[in-house]
Amino acid sequence: MVHVMDNYYFDADSNCYTAYEDTLKKDKDDKPIYRTIGYYQTSKQAVEGIAKYMQKKIAGKDENIELGEFVKECEDINIQLRMTLDDIFKAVDF
Repeated sequence: MVHVMDNYYFDADSNCYTAYEDTLKKDKDDKPIYRTIGYYQTSKQAVEGIAKYMQKKIAGKDENIELGEFVKECEDINIQLRMTLDDIFKAVDF
């Protein structure tokens, strides 16, 4: 499993990449419980999927926020994940 940032990860099998969020909870065997965010064809798409998921979580908060604050938080996420995407492009350039 590849750690992207905070409690977000992606993993791969022979079919696809799967993006996950660590719920910070443990099962009865003391193993982490992950929430599946989505399934993707590439690692780049998995990271982009995580970014979109994080932005949806901001918009879906119980508290109201101003549009400017929402945009700023989304930009911060994009900046952090852009570095990850740039590293992926450098390492896996086909």
